Amino acid sequence: LTKIISYLFKDSVSQDVSQALISMSLITGGGTVAFVVVRQQFLGIRHVIRRSILYSGVAIVFAALYLMVVKPVSDYYGKYSMASKEAIETGVIILAIFALQPAMARFEEVLGRLLLKGKGDARAKFRDLGGEITNVTNVKELEGVLQRGFKDILDSSTVNLSLNGHRDTKKQFMGLLEEIGEPVLKPELYRISEKKRGTGVKEGGLFRRSARKQQLALPETTIDPLVELGDQDFEVFVPILKEKRCVGFIGLGEKIYGVNYTHEELGHLSVLSNQVGVAVDNIRLLAENVERKVLEEELKMARRVQRQLLPRESPAINGYDLCGLAVPSRQMAGDYYDFIQIGETELALVVADVSGKGMPAAILTATLHAAIRSNEDVQGDPTGMMCRINSLLYRSTSAEEFATLFYGVIDLETGNLRYANAGHEFPFLLGPDGAFNLGESGIILGCLEQFAYTESSCSIPRDSSLVLFTDGLTDSESPQGLNFGSDRLKRTLEMNTRKSSKEICSIVLDEIKEFSRKGAGIDDMTLIVLKRI
Repeated sequence: LTKIISYLFKDSVSQDVSQALISMSLITGGGTVAFVVVRQQFLGIRHVIRRSILYSGVAIVFAALYLMVVKPVSDYYGKYSMASKEAIETGVIILAIFALQPAMARFEEVLGRLLLKGKGDARAKFRDLGGEITNVTNVKELEGVLQRGFKDILDSSTVNLSLNGHRDTKKQFMGLLEEIGEPVLKPELYRISEKKRGTGVKEGGLFRRSARKQQLALPETTIDPLVELGDQDFEVFVPILKEKRCVGFIGLGEKIYGVNYTHEELGHLSVLSNQVGVAVDNIRLLAENVERKVLEEELKMARRVQRQLLPRESPAINGYDLCGLAVPSRQMAGDYYDFIQIGETELALVVADVSGKGMPAAILTATLHAAIRSNEDVQGDPTGMMCRINSLLYRSTSAEEFATLFYGVIDLETGNLRYANAGHEFPFLLGPDGAFNLGESGIILGCLEQFAYTESSCSIPRDSSLVLFTDGLTDSESPQGLNFGSDRLKRTLEMNTRKSSKEICSIVLDEIKEFSRKGAGIDDMTLIVLKRI
């Protein structure tokens, strides 16, 4: 500085002025170091030490150059040329400053690697961070690990994890990152984006909505895919790829001390982004597995509750052989059957099939069970029970929810059966002469608020059986896509008319399993056989 001032003012600088300049430099330098340490709250002491070593090394290099090269050259040329010794020294120093800039940057990288070897080595730290990432179990934990890791390793001021963008602008932005496929600095992102859009807008316009619209005269509805991210002020964007598709990105703010991200750091980020992508996929699979297990447990509990709604065993009735069973196609069934003892001489037989499957169907069957059991005053009146259930379902369910129901009351002394049918499969009356349908029926439950169901009756002779079932039996499919059908069921029943009710149920189900060759029908199956003996 003394040389430059001396040359500019064409006069030697006095010793006092020179000492004052040296003192000012020392005070300024020391104050700057103190400001950096205090301002960053001692968090950047490694960076300060590295810079101090760097500038000390540069000062030593300058001193050596001055003593070994500049001073001898200036002394030599000062004797034989018109230029003054000070001018030559000043020129050489200025040229050296510009020439040493690339070397200083390279020297700082080498110095950083030397100072960070061992425990503090960037490669080792990134490797350790990758190990932490593979052990995370949720997105919040992953974001915390990334924030701590990048702030420690890279001194990033901001670390943000963004996944599964729902807005169109973010989707466009991630599409751009997907094409790039690797960590990218903001200036490079500017260049790529402008090249794709075919515009000549300067870099600053990309992240400024008003400037962008003024320069391009875009309509109000047009939004640059980078605009929505402008407030974050990221310096590096790291795409998270899964099967070459961008599912999110990591945004890194500028470094705390204003230095730039190096190519080596970007390389580490590229490797780490693959690990983050695997971690994100593992988190998704883990969450789905947990949700599935929770759902399975809930379904098991609901299945146990639903089983409690069905008869635990068929009641033993003098003069009758009764068997009923239900085979659900899923954990939760849409079929329902019940036996209700009415006084000492009557028995109500109920079989129903509600719309749908799974949990919604199970809830509707529970509703039917509660309604039938609670309306004790009409349990002996098939049409009265049917009208009440119909009104209840109409008021409490949607248009897509309905049920078919067969409700019959048998006089155990005479064998006389009074029944009402709401769109359910026609039962069979099975006797020595064959099987015959009980064909009377009304509309399904829940379609109309009021409907006049009619009561029908028949007699069950001795050695004859009443067979109730749901359409899961007849709709069971073969591998060729054929239905088991009502005719095949009828033939099976007629071939086993002398068997017990339990044997008939077992034979029918075995026939259906053999027909479908899948071990079960495509729908819930319910079968009741009441045989008068």
